Amino acid sequence: MSHRLFAPPFVGLGAPKAATTWLFHCLQEHPSVFIPDEKEIGFFSYLDDIDGRMPEYLSYFRGAESTPAKGEIFVMYLSNPLAAERIKRHLPDAKLFLSLRNPVEQIYS
Repeated sequence: MSHRLFAPPFVGLGAPKAATTWLFHCLQEHPSVFIPDEKEIGFFSYLDDIDGRMPEYLSYFRGAESTPAKGEIFVMYLSNPLAAERIKRHLPDAKLFLSLRNPVEQIYS
C-alpha cells in the first residue's frame, strides 16, 4: 500500500517567533485536525536517508487515517535547503502553509 494514502495533507513551516506554537495548539484543539503531540518532528530536515524511513514518519500519524486533516509544523523546514525537495518527493500532494512575521518585531520578541 502506498504511503501516500496516509500521508499528511499539510505541512506548516515558518520563521522562529512567528506564532507557529500558537498555531500548533489551535490545530490540536480542532476536532477535524490531527497534529502529532510532538510539534517539531523535523523528519525532512534531520535525516540523511529518508527514502526507506517513511514508515517511521507515518507512525506519527497512526490512528488518524480517517481524520479529515492531518499534518505537522516545523519551523526549520523553511531554512533547510533539503526539506522542500524532500517534502515534494515524499508528500507531493501536501499543502504547505507558512507563518511569517515582521522581521523587526521578530527581533524584539
